[in-house]
Amino acid sequence: MSFFDTPDMARSRMRLTLGFVAAWVAACLSGCSAPEMLVRLATHPRGATINEYDFRLHQPPVHTFDQVDVAAMVKSEQRSPKVDNLLVVLDTEGLKGRTYRGIPADQYGREVLRRFHRTLPDANWRGDLFVTQAAVKGTALNPDQPYAALQRELEMDKGVSMSGLSGTSLGTALDQLADESVRRSGRVAVVVITGWDRIDQAAENAVMRLRQRHESAKGLKVAGAASAPWEGKAQPGVCFYAVGVGNAHSRERLYTPESCGSFWAGDALMQPAEMAGMVLDVLYGLPVDDDGDGVPNYLDHCSQTPPGRTVTSQGCLRFPSPDDRQGERQK
Repeated sequence: MSFFDTPDMARSRMRLTLGFVAAWVAACLSGCSAPEMLVRLATHPRGATINEYDFRLHQPPVHTFDQVDVAAMVKSEQRSPKVDNLLVVLDTEGLKGRTYRGIPADQYGREVLRRFHRTLPDANWRGDLFVTQAAVKGTALNPDQPYAALQRELEMDKGVSMSGLSGTSLGTALDQLADESVRRSGRVAVVVITGWDRIDQAAENAVMRLRQRHESAKGLKVAGAASAPWEGKAQPGVCFYAVGVGNAHSRERLYTPESCGSFWAGDALMQPAEMAGMVLDVLYGLPVDDDGDGVPNYLDHCSQTPPGRTVTSQGCLRFPSPDDRQGERQK
């Protein structure tokens, strides 16, 4: 306050100064916060509600499928065929009348089969494709006919009738399939595309009978079998695989530690790499590993490691001794 200011003038000057400072601070804060967005949240006077998570954007595409070249993988990994016959069942009768992922379940199962066929490499498997039907007529099948996947696809697209199995229940269909499988010479792979709810006690028993018939000689009589005497084979040689439409875990009923086979949800096979993995599992053995170190030849950088030694992921000794290093230098 100067000598000539009155108290009122001093208070007025102070108010002006404070107003200027306040305006300057507000301007600074406004400039700093301009990029920030003001989010207004809806109020829920009765509490928040949690909606179902929308996963539609995360689903894989169902109209495109670029299959993996399984034949090239088999060649590079030095895999050998482990079966001679391929019997595939599309349980159309069991999938009718329901929806899955917003489409008819029988169409979903048909798409799984289509991708399986497109992934199969050209090979000399014998076999056939069966479709469950409400009414089945007896058909004489040729056990030596090849399983031509692309031909089967063309026939199905044209509406050509496939070999039929009873659609009354999956257990009944599998009992009929067992009669067909034991007529085949060599090892048999059975692949069934169905709904998980079709795997009931009757289906479980039918799968057990199917496996037993490939381990028992002819003439064995078993209670509950469709035919008597029960025709079997005196050599083990069947692997059972199932692909289920739906997320239920009833497939675990078919699993036993000593049995051959695997089980997948249809969703897990809709991508090319996963379907290729299934085809390899069904039809081929493991990659060749000549030195037995657990690393297959196509990944092994040290092809002659001594037995019983710990190796790296590249098949080389993890803890080489001086003698090991000397041997490597001499090579």
